[in-house]
Amino acid sequence: MNKKKILITMMAFALLLTGCGGGKSGAVATVDGVDIPQETFDLYYKIQRESLVSQMGEEALEQQNDKLGRTTGEVVRTNILDNLISNQVVLNAAKDADLGDIDAITDEQIATEKEYSGEEQFATTLESLGISEEQYKSIIKDNITITEFRNKKMAEYEISDEEIQKFFEENQDYMNEAEARHILVETEEEANNVLKRLENGEDFAELAMELSQDPGSAVQGGDLGYFAQGAMVEEFDTFVFGAEVGEVSEPIQTQFGFHIIEVTGKKSSVEDFKDDIVKALQGQKFLEEMEALEKKAKVQKHIDLSKEPESIKKYLEEQKANAPVEEVPEETTEEAPAEGETKKP
Repeated sequence: MNKKKILITMMAFALLLTGCGGGKSGAVATVDGVDIPQETFDLYYKIQRESLVSQMGEEALEQQNDKLGRTTGEVVRTNILDNLISNQVVLNAAKDADLGDIDAITDEQIATEKEYSGEEQFATTLESLGISEEQYKSIIKDNITITEFRNKKMAEYEISDEEIQKFFEENQDYMNEAEARHILVETEEEANNVLKRLENGEDFAELAMELSQDPGSAVQGGDLGYFAQGAMVEEFDTFVFGAEVGEVSEPIQTQFGFHIIEVTGKKSSVEDFKDDIVKALQGQKFLEEMEALEKKAKVQKHIDLSKEPESIKKYLEEQKANAPVEEVPEETTEEAPAEGETKKP
């Protein structure tokens, strides 16, 4: 994936949120007196629409998607508006919260994106999305505001031992993880050589960086971190979850090659997962509180989601008009040589 595509993807995530301003004639919805601008809806819809069309074709937008008889396009537009409304509820709740210097965090993120893509590419990408840097900055600021507000609220929720135990028991099937590192090579002979070098006292991490053909983990000394049972291919998974911590495998063949695996950790108790459970429960409480606020909020919708917005139709027409025309080379015919003449090479 090139930097332009990555930057557009990063911006797509940012465009989940609302900007400020705009009267009701230019708003898709109003939440407790705060308008969600049409342009914010359009920006996010452009990206999702183009992604869908590139994968499934233009006709996919008009295909029936659910039991309500809605088309795929209508479902996409509905989901976008629902997300924008939910996020505006959070932004309204966060307006008086002490969240630190949001402007400084916003400026830092914009600077990071520019540094990654280059100033010129950053500007070109914004232009292709039909958005100014100030508009994008406002959206990023909203995104950061929601994140900081969620973190602040979550830290305030008290989670009891009883809640932790209940969550663990209800989700125990997923509370079994292992940590491992591996060295991946092409042949069994290479794997046996790796094993001999380990038995002779060489460092696992150094050998992984030198020999492993798994580029993602090799730079980490072969470390794969913690993963759930069933996340890896069967042969790999069977050894890891059947071995003791510290145990090193014989060469194990998978579709990727031959592995030498070391199990470096395991988690299966409530204490092992306590921090993760607390965060999950705090996140759940935050969602519940925001959902309760949304139910109480005065929400007005000003858009017909059953059809493409006129602003999008206009945008698509402009895109079509400005699309470069492919030049078709003229066909040339070559006269046959006169009788008695030979054709030059």
